Amino acid sequence: MKVLYCPQVSIKFWQTRAKAILDTWGASVSLVPNLNNEGYFGSPRSTTKFILELERDANDYDWYALTCDDVYIWTDRLEAELSGLPNNICHGWMWNYVGDAKIMPECTGHGSQLPVRYPSGCCATFSRDAMMKIAEYLRTQDMPGHCVYTDVALGMWSRACGVNLYHSDRFDVDGLQQNDPPGSLLVCHRVTCDNMRKIHANRN
Repeated sequence: MKVLYCPQVSIKFWQTRAKAILDTWGASVSLVPNLNNEGYFGSPRSTTKFILELERDANDYDWYALTCDDVYIWTDRLEAELSGLPNNICHGWMWNYVGDAKIMPECTGHGSQLPVRYPSGCCATFSRDAMMKIAEYLRTQDMPGHCVYTDVALGMWSRACGVNLYHSDRFDVDGLQQNDPPGSLLVCHRVTCDNMRKIHANRN
């Protein structure tokens, strides 16, 4: 089983967060960063282009992990869990999004009705079948669903393509504040560069 890890990295964090990933959990895996220079609310556009680029190498990987740049991933644990899952699936920590009154309009285009179930942006891992369905949708749909939040947009695209969302409880989405995390975690979000290195040095 082959997994491609795709952290979304802002250009301004290339020398800090990206380097921390490459020094730790990203050092021994297949990794292609999704570079974003459009700011936070430009991320869905960047991700659309990135997914369409992934489509060209569709047969190279079995899974595609779209992640933030402030996560720590226990890649061996994640891959062990993925190995038992079916095709046409997105694995992650799932939420229901009902909207944000502070941002209008926030969701537009095809399939943008709320509420929508979506994978938390810390790490959404798509099987090859699921990723290629989404790529085809983005390539052929005149006005694909758009949201200012990339992870919510992923939920819209998954719903439009009939991709199944698989919730895992083995995520810490609020940030782990200890150096030796529980052995069951797959992904920890909101991790500083220093803590990323500490977790890696003490990983079990």
